Amino acid sequence: MGRSEARFPNQQNTMSDAMIASTTPDIFNNHSNRVKMANLVVQLLVLLT
Repeated sequence: MGRSEARFPNQQNTMSDAMIASTTPDIFNNHSNRVKMANLVVQLLVLLT
């Protein structure tokens, strides 16, 4: 193997991996109001301490 050649391990992707990868952002998007409130609480705690 020469210096310019890079070898990457093969990774077997499954349908369950694809389903998890697609639903995770959807879950965060559906609960964005809770995330906003949690961010506000953290900012307030940082300011008050």
